[in-house]
Amino acid sequence: MIKRVFLAVVALLLPFVCLAQDTEEQASPFLQLVSQFYTAYSDNKFSTAADLGEKLAQSCDTVTSENTDSLYAGIQMALGRCYFRLNRYEKAVLAADKGAERLKAKGMSHDLTYVFLRDNAGLYYLSDKQYEKGLDRSMEALKVLSDYPDKEVSNDMQVIYSHLGDGYYGIGKYQDAIVYQIKALNISEKLNGKHSEDYINELGYLAKYYESAGEDKKAEAVNDDIDKLQRETEDGQVDLPDADTR
Repeated sequence: MIKRVFLAVVALLLPFVCLAQDTEEQASPFLQLVSQFYTAYSDNKFSTAADLGEKLAQSCDTVTSENTDSLYAGIQMALGRCYFRLNRYEKAVLAADKGAERLKAKGMSHDLTYVFLRDNAGLYYLSDKQYEKGLDRSMEALKVLSDYPDKEVSNDMQVIYSHLGDGYYGIGKYQDAIVYQIKALNISEKLNGKHSEDYINELGYLAKYYESAGEDKKAEAVNDDIDKLQRETEDGQVDLPDADTR
């Protein structure tokens, strides 16, 4: 998800960054702040980026643009990622929720950015071991994304399924965790193939969930599959993804 979120933020901020760099001394303080924030975020200087992001969010409404709400949501999305990297989960949730609530108030609750923000908040809660709250946020993201075409060959849907599996595992509902992890695996197989690092990593979670559910034979079978796929991958075997994601 980190890469996906970063690209989404870049898409929202890049026009402002380019304008700030082109105008340099003539650029408004806001545009200069955007450029500084973008640089700090790109350089993984998350503490600095978080400070700049807070200032950006406060001054965002001073910008005259038809995309102000999307820009604000994008800033909050990146701000949440900064706080997440700093292990400040409450602040990360707050940022994600602020962005999502802004979009919702503007009738934009079916945008993909809204989906990302809700599921990001779910991830932050899961990381803070607040599993019920994490499930609520990711389930809301799931409901919105379920209306999209090609959702079952969507990396975004795979990420949400994985988070739901993690959440249900956290509250001891292992059968539900297994169901969602299998859903995530099905998408990963279509997008990446069984010999991909992503698919093999996801299998590891399924084995863990089976073990916790007391289904030792299934867990053993999954671990055998992992060993087999890893050996085949080391021998150079690869898959062509089944899904057309154009």
